[in-house]
Amino acid sequence: MKPSFSGLTAGQSRAAAFIVFGLVVLLAGTAVVGPLVWLHKRYDGALADYGDQLSRYQRLVMSKPMIESRLVAVKAREPRKLYLKAVTPGLAASEMQEIARAAIEANGGRLATVQIPPHKDEGRFRQISVSVQMSASAPALRKILHALESGQPYLYVDNFTARQTVGYGYKQMPGVEPEMFVQFDLIGYALLGT
Repeated sequence: MKPSFSGLTAGQSRAAAFIVFGLVVLLAGTAVVGPLVWLHKRYDGALADYGDQLSRYQRLVMSKPMIESRLVAVKAREPRKLYLKAVTPGLAASEMQEIARAAIEANGGRLATVQIPPHKDEGRFRQISVSVQMSASAPALRKILHALESGQPYLYVDNFTARQTVGYGYKQMPGVEPEMFVQFDLIGYALLGT
């Protein structure tokens, strides 16, 4: 059944026409304005993201002189002196043997043996290690380890083992430290491709 507007008075008919016209205008406005508002929010968000990226890039560009000055300062410190001079495994191990021998003898220890395990390549670096067996008293051992790990090139002590060489019933004499048998791996790095 169709609604009939024929029974309405002229004022009611005009009011109904205005209401229908208003609903049509409201629906048309919503259909047009809704997507425009959504696009506006989307583009505002994209502009804000691009503005943030631009400000970050501008900060990076402004920090370039500071980074370049720090790079010059690092190069002035000569970082190559922190690595072994020789790159070939045999020469680098020989260099480490000489450093270990000098540190042990200078600080009151006795070198027993030095063995050279295989080297390892780790990207731009070659890890060289030597296995050291020695004997020393506790104060001498402390000085030896300090000399090895605080010198240049940088060397690291790993797999450390120390055993007393005195037997049961040993009576320590005043002023005499008993010696220990010590084993450790001494590790250093060489730069490859430079």
